[in-house]
Amino acid sequence: MRKKSRRSRHENLFNCFTCNIGSDKNRIFCIRQCIIYTGRLMHCLPILDQETLDFIQWLIPDENENIVQIVIGMLSKKEKAFFSDEILQCTENPATYPQEIDTITEKFSRGKIQRLIDRILPILEKKCKQLQYQGNSELETGMASLKKMFNLTDGEEQLCWLFFICAKWRQAQNYFMDHIELNDFSRRPHLLAVLDMDHREFSAILNGNLHKIEVLENDLSTVDLSTEFLNYLDSPSSEKLTKAFFTRIPKKTIPLAYHHIAKEETEQVLRLLQDKSKSSTHILLYGRPGTGKTTYAYGLAHHLKISAHQIIREESNMALNRRSAIIACLNMTNQGDGSLVIVDEADNVLNTRNSWFNRGETQDKGWLNQILEEPGARLIWITNTIDDIEESVLRRFAYSLHFEVLNRQQRLQLWQVILESNKAVRFFNTEDLEKLVQQYQVSAGVIDLAVKKAREMNLRTKEKFQQSVILALDAHERLLAGGEKKNRKEAIEKNYSLEGLNIQGNLGLLMQDLESFDAFLRQPKQTENRNMNLLFYGPPGTGKSELARYIGNRLQREIICKRASDVMDCYVGNTEKNIKDTFAVAEREQAILVFDEADTFLFNREMAQHSWEVSAINEFLTRMERYQGILVCTTNRMTGLDSASVRRFNYKIGFNCLKPQGNVIFYQKLLAPLTTTALNQNFENDLHTIGELTPGDFRVVRDRYAIMPQDRITPKALIDSLREESQIKKMHRGEKPIGFMN
Repeated sequence: MRKKSRRSRHENLFNCFTCNIGSDKNRIFCIRQCIIYTGRLMHCLPILDQETLDFIQWLIPDENENIVQIVIGMLSKKEKAFFSDEILQCTENPATYPQEIDTITEKFSRGKIQRLIDRILPILEKKCKQLQYQGNSELETGMASLKKMFNLTDGEEQLCWLFFICAKWRQAQNYFMDHIELNDFSRRPHLLAVLDMDHREFSAILNGNLHKIEVLENDLSTVDLSTEFLNYLDSPSSEKLTKAFFTRIPKKTIPLAYHHIAKEETEQVLRLLQDKSKSSTHILLYGRPGTGKTTYAYGLAHHLKISAHQIIREESNMALNRRSAIIACLNMTNQGDGSLVIVDEADNVLNTRNSWFNRGETQDKGWLNQILEEPGARLIWITNTIDDIEESVLRRFAYSLHFEVLNRQQRLQLWQVILESNKAVRFFNTEDLEKLVQQYQVSAGVIDLAVKKAREMNLRTKEKFQQSVILALDAHERLLAGGEKKNRKEAIEKNYSLEGLNIQGNLGLLMQDLESFDAFLRQPKQTENRNMNLLFYGPPGTGKSELARYIGNRLQREIICKRASDVMDCYVGNTEKNIKDTFAVAEREQAILVFDEADTFLFNREMAQHSWEVSAINEFLTRMERYQGILVCTTNRMTGLDSASVRRFNYKIGFNCLKPQGNVIFYQKLLAPLTTTALNQNFENDLHTIGELTPGDFRVVRDRYAIMPQDRITPKALIDSLREESQIKKMHRGEKPIGFMN
């Protein structure tokens, strides 16, 4: 029963191997390779233990009886009598011979073992000759493609075959790796015997192409190949294998004219990429996501009308996989006139500095430098950040382009170009476009697709066309936010105006100066360092932040609003870095930078208790002086500000609570639409008597009543709520409340 059970297990393993490998040709090829490996091993190293006999039996089961007779023929009469039980067992059932033969050969001398091996090797050789077929197996076709893609040597090919077969056939794994331990450094002679190569050839493999693409896992004790790389051999065709690494770029893309890149710069890049040169040509496109880098790269290829491929971006986006794909693409497409290769999301490939700490990956900078010097290669690299790219890599780019987030004026121009290109200008007037520009900060590709689809739906009315475009833009923003609706908190109040505010200073003159400064900033190639720093101070809710938004809307500039929590960091030096980065981003995007509660950064340095507090203030003051743009700082406390900071502001604008007439103005703007009852003179007189109200108080009352039906809201209820807000402020200061608050 024991023998029968073991035979059944052997057959199951063989059937499992046949199923995993696939077609008959694949199965025959792998069996033949295993026979070759076994023969080489036995020829160079006299190995003939039970595991080896087991493996031979599974490889050539039809030769069981022949091998049994060879062993019996080598025995003397005395030995035959001694091993009579074993001889009887294996002659009656040759399929169970390995255990019995191993018992017999344990008594053989080394010379006799060698003679037995010499008798078995011709059987293995004969079997190899019998395992023939026409053409190539699917595995061989896949290997030919891999060999071409990665420029593998014959020795590297043989190493791939060995590890592939062991990975796909459990019994080969059990014998070659678990029993013989071919991947162990101490068994290196066994591995060299199986591969039929010497130490010099194997050393070349360890430092060859498999090493360059980092699929060869080699440490001080073992050598192995990544399973993911070996799985590529499962691809039945060269075409499918190719698609695992790279693909052609889309046939259609948006025109180059949609991108806000200087014409002379685009022409420079086109000249560099026009023809395949003797040296390599690398172009770097970098900047924040969504700024049009990828569509610009596609546009370059379409304009040049050259063959172009992009490296596949798989989910994990590991540098190892990207490197394999880049080498494969260059080897397969850079023949003859060559092609343009686009490497999108190349951050993890190019940013090699601190790669282990940032992503847990070890990068080979030497490999990258070799790719950057590949003769005739033309590559466009696209990355969001360049902070951790080595200087030795940066200097190898023939040209680089920085893609900035478009400011409001540039987005307006972009909309106009796209609408004109899609013959959809009639669906949007100037006011419509200004609203879209203010609300949506999306790339040219997203706008173009939304407009194109609205055109394809044959929407003829302005309302339906705009609705289709807006729905598409909203859906895109939700998609990027993981399903969350975008918060447009920096948008100005719908009916905001300067009327009614109680401000110390000449707002008319301020706006004139701001418009002049805005015109100065928009001058091309501006080199003079000028800034406009505004300090808005006063009680909470008096309209400081809202005036900053109004200025942004008036000048058609974006607002970047920061609070202390956005930049303060518990680690030493990070607060200063965050301050620096915030000013840099605002200047790059030509936005108005607003710091709410700026007294956090600008308090008197003599009151500082820690050195890092002084350092943060110094950094803020330095950035204020160097900032080429409009800065607005708001504070509820004017006293206590650092004197050096106060003198750096061009304008200091004080905000106070509303005057009686201001109360009426803000009531009409924010509260009157909530009720159907008009404000009579008595109610207006009541409004005049309420002190210490701010625009913020009117917004609080408006939000409280906004969900109620208009016929249930009266001017009296609204005015009483305003009076309550005023009384609460007095209570907060410790003053005795009066009236209904008693």
